[in-house]
Amino acid sequence: MAWGGNDNAVQKWIKRLEDNDPTFTSLHILSFRQVSSADLAQLFTALGRNSTLKHLYCSGQPLDATAMESLSEALALNDTLESINVGTTKFGADIALFKAFCEGLAVNEGIRKIDLDNKGLTPASVQELGECLEKNTTLHSLVISRNLLDNGSVEVLMNALSKNHDSQLKHLDLSMNEITKYGGQAIAEFLSESKTIEELDVSDNPLGPGGSSLVRGLQHNTSLHSLKLSGTQQELENFNLDSTNDTSTQTSDGDLIMEAFASVLPTNTSLKLIWLDGVGVSNKGMANFGKAIGQSNVMELRMRKNNIEDEGVTEFARAIQQGTSRLSKLELGENAISVSGFQELLACPTIQFLGLFNNKINTFDSAAFVNCPSISTVDIGCNGISTADFGIICEALKGGFAASLKMLEIGGNVNNEDDDLEVWEKMAASVNEIRPDLDIAWKRLHAVDDRKE
Repeated sequence: MAWGGNDNAVQKWIKRLEDNDPTFTSLHILSFRQVSSADLAQLFTALGRNSTLKHLYCSGQPLDATAMESLSEALALNDTLESINVGTTKFGADIALFKAFCEGLAVNEGIRKIDLDNKGLTPASVQELGECLEKNTTLHSLVISRNLLDNGSVEVLMNALSKNHDSQLKHLDLSMNEITKYGGQAIAEFLSESKTIEELDVSDNPLGPGGSSLVRGLQHNTSLHSLKLSGTQQELENFNLDSTNDTSTQTSDGDLIMEAFASVLPTNTSLKLIWLDGVGVSNKGMANFGKAIGQSNVMELRMRKNNIEDEGVTEFARAIQQGTSRLSKLELGENAISVSGFQELLACPTIQFLGLFNNKINTFDSAAFVNCPSISTVDIGCNGISTADFGIICEALKGGFAASLKMLEIGGNVNNEDDDLEVWEKMAASVNEIRPDLDIAWKRLHAVDDRKE
């Protein structure tokens, strides 16, 4: 139940909690509908005696000491609540308040997910959270994104989780904080020991070379399935126009991550999903990565906004073709791949989804469409594909190319002129006459409405 405003709503909730209404399993109070601290205190008191509510969301609602005392006591008593998100963006700065919250969590035996996104956590409040995590044995998911956590805070959390040998934590979201290479090393040490962690998100942190350290922590990890490291390239420091240093010969943070994966993936069999958007991967890194992923169990790889060209993607694709890869979803949007690289990717036998939005895939000839054994979805939107190019694609499709293809996303290419639109529409229709199960999404949004009068 989500609430945006209603007279006597709080009293109705309290009664339903006290009556253990079996249909009252979720309560979501919108942040712009303020509830008084006195009402929240009564609500939390009723929660302590309730056995039906599973999800409580009142993020953005200010809590005072009385309300928090009631919530802390409720958490100590209640063992049916599974997820909780409370407090404002200043929650973590009030140490007394946050400490009381953590004391309740430490003895709670039901909470599976704690969401502390954007709660203003400080080193002091992280210390309290760490003490809670050392004791809690039921928590499965912890979200602490957008809190400006530094390396010291991350080290506290990793140490706490490592000390708790009965921890059941499976999902950890540390994205959008201030973690650098030293924090990455602390996370790596945690990963090397953890037997339960399955999903980790450290995206949008200035990890820099710490990203490769973190990956090397997976050498002996057997539990992690999903790793998101997008946006972790560290910005250049001490920029000096007069410097004679040649940065072109330096290995990028992304390529260091690729080297780390190349050493880890031959022995790691648990990792299934990797996200590496915007980390500066070059052709060199992509080629090294292909050799390892061709023999791995990774099924989904996302690498948008890197520096990947045909040279790197060709070596990568051939490693996939020749290996025992299980890779089925590959997202390489916003790189610099052209037709030759596209052709090699199409030939990969395991790939079913191929995303290449906003690359340089245009100026085709019929030789580009020879081998495509498994792909069911292709996105080549915004690639500068001409009407002539689209004609070549349509002829190949009518001739049986890509027999498994069900969705071709090719929008953002056609010129928004009446003549071009009509030609594209006719060509797409001619394909659908032969292949009615193939969806060709070629029109720009509102393309017809935008035609010149």
